[in-house]
Amino acid sequence: MAALTMSDETKEAGDLIFQMAEPQSVDARTFPRYQKQMCLTISGIARLLGPKVAQSVALTGSDPYFPTGTDVAVLFEAPDLAMLEQLIMAQVTMKAQGTKEAKPIKGEVAGVAFQGFRSPDRSVCVYVARLDGIVVVTNSPYQIQRLAGVAKGRAPSIASLDEYVFFRDRYPLGDDGETAFLFLSDATIRRWCGPRWRIATRGEPATLPCWPNSRPSTSTGLPGAGSSRGRSTPTCRYLPTAA
Repeated sequence: MAALTMSDETKEAGDLIFQMAEPQSVDARTFPRYQKQMCLTISGIARLLGPKVAQSVALTGSDPYFPTGTDVAVLFEAPDLAMLEQLIMAQVTMKAQGTKEAKPIKGEVAGVAFQGFRSPDRSVCVYVARLDGIVVVTNSPYQIQRLAGVAKGRAPSIASLDEYVFFRDRYPLGDDGETAFLFLSDATIRRWCGPRWRIATRGEPATLPCWPNSRPSTSTGLPGAGSSRGRSTPTCRYLPTAA
């Protein structure tokens, strides 16, 4: 099972990968903090769900500043969304009960209902929502808004990009040895390397005493599970392009 293999590899190298996003030689325990915030352990959810419950998994987000806080979303494609959502909420509820201040939340964003838990300091902050074909687990309602926009045709998905089609055709889904597919659009790379982004981040604090609120998001379109030979799976078709 690719998801289980990926979860084991991520557990082993996750902190190192996240630290590469910040030019600081410190161990901020970024990966464990996100797992705690979203009440979702990667290895646990992979073993709990299995390939018959979750057919594919994708990750998307707004920017690479994981140590200081950003918004991320995990998308699960499944044939039985109701059962998948119930299993995920069971784990989220169990994990959230370990934080006394975390309270249940319910609401609606862009016409999409969500449920989850949130603590005042956002050390626990998780929203679980269901769209057509996928269940979304995120730490920000902004991600639900962006994904709903793609689902309703108001924003393009990464599957519509020429560069995505090219690389997915070159590295087709299901190849032996593949555990994940990482995609950054040309627009995302240009934005992250451009002068506006660099100038805006020069004043960022080097360290923060506690888990901060997610910074205002400008775009999404980070890694996503894709499809074979340029054809999109439901998961991939929900991932927005860079704004």
